[in-house]
Amino acid sequence: MISRPAAMPCQRYPRIRSARGPGGSKVRAREREVLKLINMLACCSIIAISATSAAAQTAPTGLGTVPDDAVAGTAPTGTPGQSQTESLEPAASAERESASSTDGDIIVTGSRVVSNGYQAPTPITVVGSQDLRNAAPNLTEALRQLPQLTGSTGPSTPSFTPGGSVSSTSSTANLRNLGITRTLVLLDGRRPPASGVTGTADISMFPQQLIKRVDIVTGGASAAYGSDAVAGVVNFVLDTKFRGVMGELRNGISTHGDGHSWAAEASAGFGFDDDRGSIVISGSINEQAPVDGRAREWANRGWAMVPNPLSGQAGQPQLLLRENVNLAAATYGGLITGMRRDGTRITTGPLRDIQFGADGSQSAYRHGELFTGTVEVGGDGPRYPAAIVSELNAKNIFGHAEYEFSNNFSVFAEGAYGYSRSEYPLLAPFFIGTAALVVQADNAFLPDNLRNAMAANGYSAIELGKVDMTFGQNRVTNTTKTLNLTAGFKATVGQFTIDGYYEHGESRYLLETSNQRINANTRLAADAVVNPATGQIVCRSSLTNPDNGCVAWNPFGQTPMTAEQRAYQQGAGFARSIAKQDVVALTVRGNLFSTWAGDVAAAVGAEYRDMSGTITVDPISQGIGFVATNPQPSGGGYNVKEAFGEVLVPLYRGDNFLQSIDFNGAIRRTDYSTSGGVTTWKLGLTSEVVSGLRLRGTYSQDIRAPNIGDLFGPRSRNVVAIVDPFNNNLVTQNVFTFTGSNPDLLPERAKTIAAGLSYRPEFLPGLGFSVDYYKIKIDDAIQTLSAQQLVNQCFAGDQGLCALTVRGADGRLTDVNGVALNIATVDISGIDFDASYQTRFAGGQLSLRGIATYLDNYTQEARGVAAVQYAGTGSFPSWRANLQATYTSGGTTIAIQERFIGAHRRVIPPVTIDQDHVPAVFYTNLTIRQQIEAGNAKPELFLSINNLFDKDPPPSDTNNISLGTSRVVDPLLYDTIGRYITVGGRIRF
Repeated sequence: MISRPAAMPCQRYPRIRSARGPGGSKVRAREREVLKLINMLACCSIIAISATSAAAQTAPTGLGTVPDDAVAGTAPTGTPGQSQTESLEPAASAERESASSTDGDIIVTGSRVVSNGYQAPTPITVVGSQDLRNAAPNLTEALRQLPQLTGSTGPSTPSFTPGGSVSSTSSTANLRNLGITRTLVLLDGRRPPASGVTGTADISMFPQQLIKRVDIVTGGASAAYGSDAVAGVVNFVLDTKFRGVMGELRNGISTHGDGHSWAAEASAGFGFDDDRGSIVISGSINEQAPVDGRAREWANRGWAMVPNPLSGQAGQPQLLLRENVNLAAATYGGLITGMRRDGTRITTGPLRDIQFGADGSQSAYRHGELFTGTVEVGGDGPRYPAAIVSELNAKNIFGHAEYEFSNNFSVFAEGAYGYSRSEYPLLAPFFIGTAALVVQADNAFLPDNLRNAMAANGYSAIELGKVDMTFGQNRVTNTTKTLNLTAGFKATVGQFTIDGYYEHGESRYLLETSNQRINANTRLAADAVVNPATGQIVCRSSLTNPDNGCVAWNPFGQTPMTAEQRAYQQGAGFARSIAKQDVVALTVRGNLFSTWAGDVAAAVGAEYRDMSGTITVDPISQGIGFVATNPQPSGGGYNVKEAFGEVLVPLYRGDNFLQSIDFNGAIRRTDYSTSGGVTTWKLGLTSEVVSGLRLRGTYSQDIRAPNIGDLFGPRSRNVVAIVDPFNNNLVTQNVFTFTGSNPDLLPERAKTIAAGLSYRPEFLPGLGFSVDYYKIKIDDAIQTLSAQQLVNQCFAGDQGLCALTVRGADGRLTDVNGVALNIATVDISGIDFDASYQTRFAGGQLSLRGIATYLDNYTQEARGVAAVQYAGTGSFPSWRANLQATYTSGGTTIAIQERFIGAHRRVIPPVTIDQDHVPAVFYTNLTIRQQIEAGNAKPELFLSINNLFDKDPPPSDTNNISLGTSRVVDPLLYDTIGRYITVGGRIRF
């Protein structure tokens, strides 16, 4: 079996710590060095492969396809540590390693019952670590490529909407695109600390090198593991019994010459006191250079959806997909978008559409096609692409120690610390629409010809739309520090095993937004006049308050700002989030008694969790003082008390046809300090009809409890206009709305049905497949309605929503509390496919595995809001699949993965668009590994190429061109970097 050794220490690897933009000399020089290194290592790999490909070695791990029972989504049968098909299934050996625990028990993630021969009714996709490394060098990136986890975030994916609740560049698991808060992530069956007040775990903080496999329970598992398992469970299984030393060093860069990354991982494990004690330590460093959107041709094309002016006519769609869509309400130098006379805003007139060049010169703005007032196709308006990859620096360390006092009692202690820092540019300061800069007629920087034209037309002021790239984009920095401390024990009393542990975890997250523009200061600086006493240009506010520090600024053109001007307008914001979690858990499991059909096994237990979280922000953000990115403070906490039980009852054992029937049931009672008690349960049956053919099914009730962000998160205040049906549909202006958290939220409730089969035919050893249907319906789903929707539903008779509206004594609507409510329903169904085949071929080992998922239905609706069908649209393609082929001969392994994203509609019905077809996309990944004979050591060189054919992503995403920036693809669905080459080495002693 091939281990995961580390890099050959032949020379020091160069690294890029920062980028100076496309074409920067520093970046280019380092990139040339990296490319030379890649060429050198690639040549070394080819030479090593040529020299050793004929050498015969023991069968390596290969694809990582799970054995008979694991392909079926269950634990292996038979005696732990033995394989009935070992010669043909080397992957089974790896799976036995990861599935076996001490004392010969087999633990299945989908259940807390431990029993040899137990066939889990809950569908489980098991992916070995080598399988993941064959897909991508980084395990978290490889997980994101799995069909069931499409929509999961990565550590280098910049967010358009950073906030103070959770790091916007955390690695999160998102099963079935139901949301990261509906997917429960476990580390060795325990809840890791949350990376923010949303309660989600950052999987990039896990010890990557010690992960043996990942179990993905693709169905409800709340009865077994508690809240948040509505979509399922992703459990990372660690090798805490590792012995020896292993290390890895890798270096990568895109063939576009950017995005350089490097990583180093090392682990050591040893036993003491006749192996009764064990210590394992693992650490890693990971750095990633940024990728600027300007460096990709597809990102600069400016695709966007614009309204169709012929909409409503026969055969005409509502929207048009066009390239080169630009902002129409501003320019980089400034654009007059409106005038003011007697306090009234005027949008037509002789000064409208005069724009200012970089030097302040005036010209007529040239409009493009399909002008909407905000955007247009072509024209002189600005547009700049969003960042593609953020700069990342991550460090993690993990330690696990255990000691066996006797055969019946052992203790363990575990600690982990993770540090992650990412940075990327976000938005340039924008002054658009009603937020345009107001320039008075006596402004000192106003050109004389415009001042005269204003006087001739009676204008007191003009409005200037501007995207100020001269000031530069604000930069977002996310820093997360996570600590996890766990201590526990395991005891055997008769036929029962008792497990208990205490865990304390906390995450400290800091969001920093530098190069921010203080809105009020900018507007004061732009309101410049001539001081009649001195003849100098000063801020108007300084005439009455000379010591206010205001520095006058010319808003016309793109004149570089002076240090004094920048110091007055520039600021930095922050949000500090602290999330804490304490867990105490106890589980007792074992066989109760035996019947003619087998042992009746059971597990009972209790768990207590205490969660708390706070967000503090800077004063300017709290007052919504920056042009963009103003996180808000919040805080709160709650505790949970749980008791659960699970039972496995063999119902029937026979021969030939209908060989076995087993029943599995679970129930959990959960008491939340915020919302009271709730019960979850699961009923499941499995049956082996004939040898190798198994049927299974489950029916369960699951929950997702509101997290701290849902309950105590920040609220925002806005002013809107509402059509009031209580007042003859007259428009009521200046209605205050409050949106955000709600401490009265209740848990979401879900019913899950799963049914499927698995088959391992005896006539074709090495082949196995499973097919599983799932249906999940979530009631009381948490959603926020718009203020208009709340008022409409109140008018329709929903008295509960009427309580959220406030009217004055005259009946006029004054306030609408649009907080989050348990008001929605989500209905999702589909089919999962998993197939594998292993055989000897041409003197080597050939392994094939295919994983696919079909999304048949994804409907969401809320009271008073029409149902929306997401399946087959936008970020929810109906088909997603991975096919991986691995061939091993001697010490050489070649793995090819084909990732498929199905064709789908661009928009969600009933909306229509002229180009509604997003084509199917195939991505090819190639990995070549070469193991070298070196005594007891097992060095290995590897070459990995992601997106081998440099496939560009199709335009598929709605974007934010209305603020000047443009993102034209969904970065969670498609590859945005392009062809990426990684080389490295591993070694194990």
